[in-house]
Amino acid sequence: MIAVILTSPHIHEGQLYPAGSTLDLPDALANWLISQGIADLLKFKKTLNDKEQDDGLPKT
Repeated sequence: MIAVILTSPHIHEGQLYPAGSTLDLPDALANWLISQGIADLLKFKKTLNDKEQDDGLPKT
């Protein structure tokens, strides 16, 4: 899976994804969208689980 950010709106399986949406896609689809200029590779992806808070403070 490759994380991408859409640079323009895209419809996939009947659902509209606006520009700026981030998606985790199979490699082939992500590479196709990038080659078509519809998406860029998302270089940084931060995920937080339900118990973490992103308050910028060190976790103790």
